[in-house]
Amino acid sequence: MHVRRDAENSATPTPTTPAASAAPTPKPTVAPPILDVHSVVATGRLVGSDSISGDVDVRVTGKGTFELRLIDFRSENAGEVELRVSPHVVPPGSECTTSIMTMSYGNLPAGMLQSFPLPKDFTHGDPSFLDTVIISHFDPVASQNGCYVPILSSAILTWTLPDMRPGLIVADTGKTGGATGDVTLMGTDPLAYTVARNDLAVEVAARFGITVTDLFYLNPIRTTHIRYPLLQTGEVLNLSKAHR
Repeated sequence: MHVRRDAENSATPTPTTPAASAAPTPKPTVAPPILDVHSVVATGRLVGSDSISGDVDVRVTGKGTFELRLIDFRSENAGEVELRVSPHVVPPGSECTTSIMTMSYGNLPAGMLQSFPLPKDFTHGDPSFLDTVIISHFDPVASQNGCYVPILSSAILTWTLPDMRPGLIVADTGKTGGATGDVTLMGTDPLAYTVARNDLAVEVAARFGITVTDLFYLNPIRTTHIRYPLLQTGEVLNLSKAHR
């Protein structure tokens, strides 16, 4: 089940600089679970407006591919409304989100069932980092006041998707020439990594015993394309599947 990123409910992590240790024993490849096509792996219900109703779910469409579905959608709002999906929890009843990490699907007609693909290059084959489905509309007055995504209704997704990377284990082996940044620990487990000057993605990944693909799987809302894995000095990379 998807674990929420609620900082207030967790212990305060502390940045550390671990001493170099021996490289971990290479881990055997663990195949991801096989999901039945058309199985539902997340559900939610639109709330926050008497003039909008409907349910949402996420369904498997193939190997590593999914779709977001809007079911029994009804809207009495004048003008056009838009569907967005966000990797952040937007509390029910919120009137606005300033998050720019949204993926818009454009204006919506009313309809019994509407489907929207979740691209594999966006989800890395695991869309469980997505937390909220939002029905929004354009409001020029709100936009002038800094609210670029006025919310009419929203649905928090409840996930039942299994661990799609069961073999992904992160362990710090110490600084190297291209991975000299500091690590934040949660207990003894690496939680986050702060990119240092001249760090290279391939060496940062190797420092933690994972691949570059794994590194960006853990950081799905980064905008840098996997084929051009550029890191920015001071950027904080997530290293925890639970906080993905």
